[in-house]
Amino acid sequence: MTDSTITEILGYQLTDLLGEGGMGKVWRAEHPILGTVMAVKILDATLARDEALVERFLSEAKIQVQLRHPNIVKVENVSSSSVAMLMEYIEGDTLSAMLLNEGNSVGTLLVLMRQVLSAVAFAHGKGVVHRDLKPSNVMVTQDGVAKVCDFGIAKIVGSGGKTRTGASFGTPAYMSPEQVKGSKDVDTRADIYSLGVILYELLAGRPPFQCGEDTDSDYEVMEGHVRQPPPDIRRFNSKVPDVLVMVVMKALEKNPDERYQTVAAFDEALAVAVAKAEAFAATTAPTHAAVAQLPADSKPETEFALPAFKTSAPKSNPALEKKQETKSEPAKGAKVSAIIAVVVVLIVAGGLGFAFMNKGGDAKTENATPSTEAAPTEQDVASAEPADVVGVAVVDVTPSEPEEVEPDTTAVAVPEPDLVELAPVEERGFDELKKAAFSEMRQHNGDASAELFRKALELNNDPNTRFLLGTALEMAEKPCEALVEYRQCFKDGKGQKEEAFTRAEAMMALCPNR
Repeated sequence: MTDSTITEILGYQLTDLLGEGGMGKVWRAEHPILGTVMAVKILDATLARDEALVERFLSEAKIQVQLRHPNIVKVENVSSSSVAMLMEYIEGDTLSAMLLNEGNSVGTLLVLMRQVLSAVAFAHGKGVVHRDLKPSNVMVTQDGVAKVCDFGIAKIVGSGGKTRTGASFGTPAYMSPEQVKGSKDVDTRADIYSLGVILYELLAGRPPFQCGEDTDSDYEVMEGHVRQPPPDIRRFNSKVPDVLVMVVMKALEKNPDERYQTVAAFDEALAVAVAKAEAFAATTAPTHAAVAQLPADSKPETEFALPAFKTSAPKSNPALEKKQETKSEPAKGAKVSAIIAVVVVLIVAGGLGFAFMNKGGDAKTENATPSTEAAPTEQDVASAEPADVVGVAVVDVTPSEPEEVEPDTTAVAVPEPDLVELAPVEERGFDELKKAAFSEMRQHNGDASAELFRKALELNNDPNTRFLLGTALEMAEKPCEALVEYRQCFKDGKGQKEEAFTRAEAMMALCPNR
């Protein structure tokens, strides 16, 4: 049975289509005997063939049916055969729709905000992290009661979950920095950041980071959450008092440890701020349309010194650090070796999987255990083929000062096997091109390696290969070209998405005009 042929769910007859989105449709439904009205959410028939999506849909119903709170939309029943859930019917509109209308008082919006905080605090108390809080997931009844809905990507704290490392869930404009990075350690404080974005939007008429008119990419929005301090709210609403600005900025700290640690603490701070800003609460909130008409260089009417906003320094890259005129500076070959080591570590992590760069440019390992085996030398790493490096962990490959060794005049020069009798570049296959590119990389030929990776990409638009192209361009000391490839790799949303974002972040520091 497809959703287009369904006329009845769990004894309720579908009457009117209320809305539809990428996942399915929501119908108004009425019980023919009882006369009660409910809302029915039905998963799209095509998506219902995907077992993982069906499991996620039913998981949402199971989570939400346990959350009985006046500010959370109630789920009453679920149909596994029709892949549908029976929900509380709400006559009203979404909070996002309200923000498009003129005449909303700030006080009314702040009351709704505190109701949302109450709902989320309750969910957190049940061990549920929403992970997709935004105005369109908040319904507002005709009586002015906010109700949080759509727990479709919610996470049960401590359940182990189904979210893989590197997967980003949420809506870009409202995602926390740790969600953008695809961290597996997303907890309740990610919701607190999203709540901070919602409060910012209620006061400013727009979220702190949003796509520009000249781009359809979410990259800049995500980059803003990770790298940039939010614009001063009073660029968009000059009447916002200091005390409320401070509350918002605390919720929007990049580091989860520096935000409010609980929603209850957030709500308490907001309550105190609102009590001190009664006059402001009586003003009219700005709309999206009004804010969009403000000049780009608009400034607050009064100066306000924002609290120190901490942003993470760009991750450094040994191959691109500026040369310092000291005798202890490693040679260019040492820098390139460090890049090769990074590539090897990424391969070890699973086909250029999820190796994490820290501020020093080293590879981070999680749950690492001490090893009694000797660490591989730089020569071991440089001579290894991709298939030979499984199980290798490189911690530090910066070589010490080279010792002077007398050349062995009896040695016989033997060409590398992968360089013998290769076909012309235009006749090589995808795997051959990548193998040749690795060979050039081992010889510190960044430009030649990049060209071979480009040829390979023409045959197979593989995200892993694109990431390697970015690495080769770094080796060739072409950070701006590398930035383009890392951004494209991030947009593809597959493979090493987190690493692509991390490397793009580092390249941005070297390409300020990009």
